[in-house]
Amino acid sequence: MNFPGRFRRLSLLVLAVALLLSCSEAEDPLALFKAGRYHQAHGRLQLLANQGSREAQYALATQYYLGLGTRRNLPEAARWYEEAALSGNAPAQVSLGILYLNGWGMKRDHAKAFGWFQAAADAGNPRALHYLAVITDKLTPNQMTVSRDQVRARLRQSRAR
Repeated sequence: MNFPGRFRRLSLLVLAVALLLSCSEAEDPLALFKAGRYHQAHGRLQLLANQGSREAQYALATQYYLGLGTRRNLPEAARWYEEAALSGNAPAQVSLGILYLNGWGMKRDHAKAFGWFQAAADAGNPRALHYLAVITDKLTPNQMTVSRDQVRARLRQSRAR
């Protein structure tokens, strides 16, 4: 029995698998983002986001919103939150609503904020309910209905593409 030879082959196999796994994680921009390696993730997230990945769009928007791995850019954050929101990403819908509510990176618009909060609430996002409670006294019932219907129409249009 050649125990040292088998041990050596097994060690090399374990090392090869570990390298393969670490390489695949290094290539995954969402894994890089979650690991806090924002500079490395940024360009790769951009590519995935442009290909329509709503998770990448949301992560990229968050990078721009917080200035993680890139300079802070609220209009760019709003652009990518909207892309992800239109894809049905409820956390992105809440984030976009927050930007509209506060006028960060775009003109303040309580009606649009309401529409996005309502879409996220319809998708079951609990944070959206808090923001709906905050904003409803700022709008008339008609403004809420129109905004909700406009966002729902945009979401239907986006799904049809």
